[in-house]
Amino acid sequence: MDKPRGRVYLDPLNGRFTVGTFKDLEQEKITPAEGITLHFWNDDADEAGNPDNLIFEGVIHFDETLGRWYAVIDKSSYRHESDEQPSR
Repeated sequence: MDKPRGRVYLDPLNGRFTVGTFKDLEQEKITPAEGITLHFWNDDADEAGNPDNLIFEGVIHFDETLGRWYAVIDKSSYRHESDEQPSR
């Protein structure tokens, strides 16, 4: 699967913005701002090894001490892209 439209890459294990996060923000024409909710994705696979992106939401914050952006992820929002597909 490709990058889900309207979503921004984020590693859900640490929540820190990466080069991939900033690249997706630029492509989506999103300027980071304190306290906004973003729609994220991370590559994942199903039990058979087929690509099935993990998608989730989080609120972003800027850590002034460390000088970097991070997200507080809504753990109840985790789902796979296939969960959003209508059943056939």
